[in-house]
Amino acid sequence: MRNYNIDREKISSDEISGFKDFKSILQKHAQTTQDLAKIKPSGSVNKMYWVIGGVVSAVAISAVLILGGDSPDMISSEVVENTVVENKEVLETSAIEWQTIIRTPKNSIEEEIGVNAISANRVDFAWFENSTEALSLLQNVQTSDADFVSNSLVFKVENNENIVISNDNELYKLTDDGRWNKVEYVPTEISYIEKPVLWKKGELAIKMNFQNFDGQASKYENVFWKPVNLMDLDESFFSTDWEHAAVKKTSVDGVYNLVFKLGEIEKSFNGYPALPKSDFDRAMKEYNQKLFKAQEELKKAPKEYRVSGGVYTIK
Repeated sequence: MRNYNIDREKISSDEISGFKDFKSILQKHAQTTQDLAKIKPSGSVNKMYWVIGGVVSAVAISAVLILGGDSPDMISSEVVENTVVENKEVLETSAIEWQTIIRTPKNSIEEEIGVNAISANRVDFAWFENSTEALSLLQNVQTSDADFVSNSLVFKVENNENIVISNDNELYKLTDDGRWNKVEYVPTEISYIEKPVLWKKGELAIKMNFQNFDGQASKYENVFWKPVNLMDLDESFFSTDWEHAAVKKTSVDGVYNLVFKLGEIEKSFNGYPALPKSDFDRAMKEYNQKLFKAQEELKKAPKEYRVSGGVYTIK
């Protein structure tokens, strides 16, 4: 039996470098395998050649794997997945809540929410700086109508109330479908100013000055009473020597009821005072002055609203 020295010297660096050419190694391995196949088997000796060939190939391949050959075919591609995180801006909605004012002697609703007068003992209100706040607090409000109350005071009442606000402002109510509708107000009434009536010569009238008459024409000496219905002032009013005569107001402004008595006889008619041309001109100047003053006061007068429970704003 032949002796084989399997204690070979360590593989040199040059040999290792040579192993890095993996394709060349495989070709050599294939050639060696073909050459070994040509050798006829002759017992255990031939088997030993196969073992040696296999060991050499295994060493070569192992060396390549261990030393990390730089062949392009041996480099595995590493897939790196970069997860892109989109930074979304977080929008924070302002917390808008109703505030409540309860009328007290020290703290009036009018002072707190800046309106002329509200008769409610309890009012919830909010100040909307923009439409987003209105949308977050008001249920079912339309987008366009949310813009309507930007930078506005909005308040709600629970019961039927009388609300009085400045004549420069209007009151709006939020409807069930999210719209703001203007609320009709009760007009401020001004004192009635009696307008002078002209009496012309020849017109049917009775001339009298009554002690209890305090109308606008009472300051003039020549007052003629014209009947509302000409048929009511008949001949008997002029031919009878009446013992007593009086005048009183009727339910119609400017119209009076004149009553004449003689014993058990009593007659009356509805009429209004009239003035001759000279007195009428003076009375009209005074009337126009009073009317102008009343109109100016009306412009400044607050508006009164009779409202039911709901949400309101002043614009």
